[in-house]
Amino acid sequence: DAAEADIILAPDGNVGIGETAPLYALEITKSAPAIVLEDSGGSSDNKRKIIIADDDLFYLGQRNDDNTFKSWDMVINGSGNVGIGDTDPSEAKLSITGVASGDVGIKIDQDQNNYGLLIDSEATTESVIFVSDSQMTTGTVMYIADHDALETGKIANFHSASNDNSTRNLVEITNGHVSATGTTGLYIHQGSSGYAIDVRSKFTSAADAGAKLRLHTDDTAAMASGHRLGVLEFAGAEDGSNTIITGARIEALTAEAWSDGNNDADLLFYTTSGDASQAERMRIASGGDVTFTGDLIMADGKGIDFSA
Repeated sequence: DAAEADIILAPDGNVGIGETAPLYALEITKSAPAIVLEDSGGSSDNKRKIIIADDDLFYLGQRNDDNTFKSWDMVINGSGNVGIGDTDPSEAKLSITGVASGDVGIKIDQDQNNYGLLIDSEATTESVIFVSDSQMTTGTVMYIADHDALETGKIANFHSASNDNSTRNLVEITNGHVSATGTTGLYIHQGSSGYAIDVRSKFTSAADAGAKLRLHTDDTAAMASGHRLGVLEFAGAEDGSNTIITGARIEALTAEAWSDGNNDADLLFYTTSGDASQAERMRIASGGDVTFTGDLIMADGKGIDFSA
């Protein structure tokens, strides 16, 4: 009768529950079938684990000792998306939410001489790695720490072999808020006597080639007369509290309102005298004239007085 058919032991040893012709070692057929595994020696409210198949979702979770709901630990949907702590992983192949305090979201312990993480992306317009709007205030959004075993290796390597001649930035750092005046776009802390920045050009050497550094200003409006194109500052600490003072600077100023065909600019040199008081010492005008604000002293001690 029907009661006797609820559990079937097939001749090949397969067991069916609600299934009269089981094709597998254990086959359960019913609406939202569930299996509960209980560790008889487990601690209170931690011993019952449950597996449920419900429509296109496959649940792995936990129940309390009185069989009330405790948690869904993993959910797999019909597309193969996996949710850990997320019961609707429809937006990603792997979605992790509800990470406990003190835990990390993902940990990879790679003990072999191979990649710890390899992303083979077919994306053409979207980012391969995207860190969304962080709530970070005083910490670090991305931190690559220590690596004390380094000899000739690198901490980071960005490489492109594209032969497309379109304008692009291989690395771009953007501070998008004008009020964040305390922000430094790129800060390099060099603890040795080596170069902090070393720019190498691999382009074929020529009179118009060589490594390039460019400072430019572009607020989407044409430069007005007397506006600064860029500045290089030379600074150091005046005490043990990291009070940084500029001792000298070189800056470029427009000598006229800029437009197509009108791009006059002067180059100015400043030094500091007294208590962080900077003053212009020399100016190379756009037309080539050189103006000094003091005496020109030769190496042999002879000088020329320009004060008249």
